[in-house]
Amino acid sequence: TQDWSESERSILHATASSIGGAIAHHQATAELQAMTTRLESLVEQRTVKLRAAVQQLEQEVQDRRRAEAQLRYNALHDSLTGLPNRACLLETISQWSEHPAGAVSNSVAGFAQITGTGNFALLFIDVDRFKSVNDTFGHQAGDELLVAIAHRLKRCLRAIDLLARLGSDEFAVLVRDVRSYEDAEAIAVKIHASLASPILLADREIVTTVSIGIALGSPDYDHPESILRDADMFMRQAKAQGRSRSAVFDRAVQQ
Repeated sequence: TQDWSESERSILHATASSIGGAIAHHQATAELQAMTTRLESLVEQRTVKLRAAVQQLEQEVQDRRRAEAQLRYNALHDSLTGLPNRACLLETISQWSEHPAGAVSNSVAGFAQITGTGNFALLFIDVDRFKSVNDTFGHQAGDELLVAIAHRLKRCLRAIDLLARLGSDEFAVLVRDVRSYEDAEAIAVKIHASLASPILLADREIVTTVSIGIALGSPDYDHPESILRDADMFMRQAKAQGRSRSAVFDRAVQQ
């Protein structure tokens, strides 16, 4: 065995310590790198899960909003024709009638001030002898007839007017910017003319007519239901006069 001097042993000890330190540092660095890699992997996994959870939550919020919008749409529209229903018609009258300054609310009285051109009219429309169509051809044919009538009524109106189905064989038209009874009656004439030609349902041609009651907006109306009531009353009067007619409610005459 070779004898080492004290100096040589000291050098060897120092070298061994240095090498050991280098090895330990390398091992520590490798372990730190491995720990860092594992941590980054965990963070990435958690981030992916969190992102998926956020996306799911956003989807649920969107689905809920769509469901709420659909529920509101269903509550305000007729399922057969897709037209606004009675509730939507009354709500629209209320909305149109709200005064910008808030002085008039839940009334049709402020409508003329909003449109800026004077007045409006409500036409209450009832399909003549509709029950006989149901009794003769069946309810499906009756439904198809109502849809066809709705399409023809739409073609008589402008984009700013509102066509609604009130139920059964009854429709209503809310017409803006009507300056006189003659304007309202002219729209009724268009409606009668639109139904002059037969409606083809499957292999059948059905000739149908309507009776129309017309009421013009007035500050005397304090609720949307009031003008609807008057238009309904004069629709019945028109029907009693022989059907396929129009009757105008003149508040001045009634008073």
